[in-house]
Amino acid sequence: FHFYNLQAYMLATYQCVISQDGYEADDEMSMAQFGRDDTIICSRDKDLRITPGWHYSWECGGQYSIGPSYTGPLGSLEVRSDGKTLGYGLKFFYYQLIVGDTADYIPGLPGRGDAFARQLLEDAVTERDMFERVQAAYKEKLEDNAKTYFREQADLLWMTQIRGQRYVPPPKES
Repeated sequence: FHFYNLQAYMLATYQCVISQDGYEADDEMSMAQFGRDDTIICSRDKDLRITPGWHYSWECGGQYSIGPSYTGPLGSLEVRSDGKTLGYGLKFFYYQLIVGDTADYIPGLPGRGDAFARQLLEDAVTERDMFERVQAAYKEKLEDNAKTYFREQADLLWMTQIRGQRYVPPPKES
């Protein structure tokens, strides 16, 4: 009852977008920004920072503000003064494939954490390189289950950028 009343109010009062095909709000925001430089995603959701473009996160409680900052496609990882890793772009996506995301109940690669992920990815300069390093870590740890588990984690962590297209591994470099 309250959901439908709230929905009617939001539609009448604000310029809302309601997904007709089951996408979550963060995926809709990612798709709306992908391929553009004239938008900024304003959100506390760190996962959105894998999407190229402008980002801003406001201060909230004990959490610091971030940005406005621009995320290039490959992205970066940095260690903040509080010891937490701040990530952007594809490098952050591949980092999360290792460490997971406790806020979204995504476990990542068992037995591997922040320091391992940063060291693994710190000097990677192409998406293919990041993919191969993370894929090798999965194979080393999970052997026969690596491919299936990697795919599951990637689908859970990926922010949809093109409607109907889930995570696509990078092509092999020739």
